[in-house]
Amino acid sequence: MIGAFYKSRKWALWAWGGGTLLA
Repeated sequence: MIGAFYKSRKWALWAWGGGTLLA
């Protein structure tokens, strides 16, 4: 459960960073 939360958090950070770079 913690692993899934960490993975979700990592994905959120990646999406935020990627979105900022692509914007």
